Amino acid sequence: MGNPIIGVFADTMSCNKGGFGDVTRQYINAAYISAVEDAGAVPFIIPVSNDLEKTKKLIDLCDGLLFPGGEDIDPGYYGENPHKNLGEIRPEVDKFLFHSLLYALEQRKPALGICKGMQMMVVATGGSLYQDIYSQREEETFLHCQSGRRTYGVHQVQIDKDSRLFQILETGQIATNSMHHQSVRTLGKGLRLSAHTEDGIVEAVESLDGRLIGVQWHPEEMVPESGAMKRLFKNLVQRASV
Repeated sequence: MGNPIIGVFADTMSCNKGGFGDVTRQYINAAYISAVEDAGAVPFIIPVSNDLEKTKKLIDLCDGLLFPGGEDIDPGYYGENPHKNLGEIRPEVDKFLFHSLLYALEQRKPALGICKGMQMMVVATGGSLYQDIYSQREEETFLHCQSGRRTYGVHQVQIDKDSRLFQILETGQIATNSMHHQSVRTLGKGLRLSAHTEDGIVEAVESLDGRLIGVQWHPEEMVPESGAMKRLFKNLVQRASV
């Protein structure tokens, strides 16, 4: 088998470049592409689409999948009304990612979820989120949204020594970056907790069958300076090569 193909799901944004009016663009942050390429795979961008059947055909072309970060998830997907501190949501993107994840589960595709991508893994398997950790959690909550460079860690994450993530990262504790105000509240069916911060925020989950691994932080931004983060992407490529 040659280099595996990793499907990376796109996001949308509205911009007005050059003063010629608003346009909607589909995009992927460059760090995701670089991390997949550096791990030995071919990145394949899957565009946001309302046509699920066409999206399924694109997913079928891929050996593995990467669900990236993005805006907040519509709480309707886990049976809640919007909280006053809910951030921006993109309904077309949420629908696209939710149904893509369901199909990925059906097809047993190996996948890595990052930030929103991890949260969508939880929601698609029947779990729920804190819409805003600072106003909805009773426990003391650290600052989980750093400013400045994304390449350095701002808090420690404890890794469960019985998890696949521990085997991948080869450590029981790691410093990570942090850029979120939502987090996992209840786990979905077939998922287990694999990492958390000292304040109890879920930082990683994985499926019991090993197909899904999700992290709350952004490892793609730390790849240039972290061997452990590189191994996270190499593991996705290895799982996609089987």
